[in-house]
Amino acid sequence: MDLLTGLLLALYMSFALGTFFLVCVSDTSNAGILGKISLFVEEDIPGYISIVVRTIFGKQCHAYCRDSYDYIVHERNPLLQLLYLFILNGAYISWLLYGQKHLSTMYLVSDIHAYIAFIFIMLCHFSFYLACKTSPGVITNESLNKFNYQPYDDILFEKNNICKSCNIEKPARSKHCSLCNHCVPLFDHHCVWLNQCVGELNYKYFLLFLLTHVVFFAYASYVLTLMLVSEIYDPKIELMKRTFSIAGTNETVRGDKLHVILNYLLSKYTGIVVLFLLVFSMFLAIAGFFLYHLYLIAIGQTSNETYKWAAVKRTYKKMLHNYKTYQASGNRNEAGPSNAIKYEGDDDNHVGCVPSEGPSNSVDTFTPPSDPGEFPPNIYNKGFYNNLCSVIFPHSQRKVASPVKNRKNTKRKQT
Repeated sequence: MDLLTGLLLALYMSFALGTFFLVCVSDTSNAGILGKISLFVEEDIPGYISIVVRTIFGKQCHAYCRDSYDYIVHERNPLLQLLYLFILNGAYISWLLYGQKHLSTMYLVSDIHAYIAFIFIMLCHFSFYLACKTSPGVITNESLNKFNYQPYDDILFEKNNICKSCNIEKPARSKHCSLCNHCVPLFDHHCVWLNQCVGELNYKYFLLFLLTHVVFFAYASYVLTLMLVSEIYDPKIELMKRTFSIAGTNETVRGDKLHVILNYLLSKYTGIVVLFLLVFSMFLAIAGFFLYHLYLIAIGQTSNETYKWAAVKRTYKKMLHNYKTYQASGNRNEAGPSNAIKYEGDDDNHVGCVPSEGPSNSVDTFTPPSDPGEFPPNIYNKGFYNNLCSVIFPHSQRKVASPVKNRKNTKRKQT
């Protein structure tokens, strides 16, 4: 492989991983290093580019670029769906060009992997189609009764909460998405890769989409690793016993050195090495995302609810700290434990996994802090098995038996 092809593959891999970071990993609300990197990538870099564009190309070009940026980032559009297809099919085409042709010559690899890879790529496309085409559920006046079955916990969700945009009562665990412009039952997040929300009716297909890609990228990583290992241990080549001369010098090195083996593989199979780095990185990222969603199922929460619970926990810790500080100062508040811990963020102002700000604790007059009591439980957590069943078999799609009239089984009194 020539230098230009290697650079193009490296740019492709960098572009794919950078896009995945922006969409799935970046979190500007994080207080650690991840938040600083996210802020730099999402705010500082676009700001610098905006200044350069306005300075060099003028206000009109700057306005056009700004409108294009708003369309890509703040409006519902299919661009990232097309980007997904570009990344997936680009990886497969790279495999056809630089990997598959070596199957017949490899020591430990069989030609059957050419067919298995094709089947996997078709399964990835099929799972992507299902996840994109299946609606998450839309709450309307007609469908309200079907989706309004969850109890209200009076912490994250309260009764008689009317959506400001739809003017419809919001069932528990639902949320209005400003990109889709409707309320979604059992809202998890708005997925830009699918160009729609992930909710009650399509959550299982979203998980299938992730699982398919985890298995595919794990399989691809295994095959590519096997191909590289085959080159090392092939008895016809005997790479470990060979000696190599260093360019520009008279020195020679043995092939049993790790850096020599890596240099040899990178020079002879650049495409396979770069492709391995891409698919293995994608495997780690998507596997982590999939395991995170399994964790959410295990604790009975959605992505949206994790941010709400985080706000509730911050409020609870602050209330408990204030109460203990007040008690330690020699003051006493004889009032019993308070049950007023609630999430007070504005649900309609956020989309997807954007965290909402916690409730305000400002008061006009001093009120002695009361004991917040035990932290409230999550009533929606029914255990991993039941939670998973509710994902695979959504409650709103289950067939409910029609009510059967009670038959009188009482015996007639004997006279």
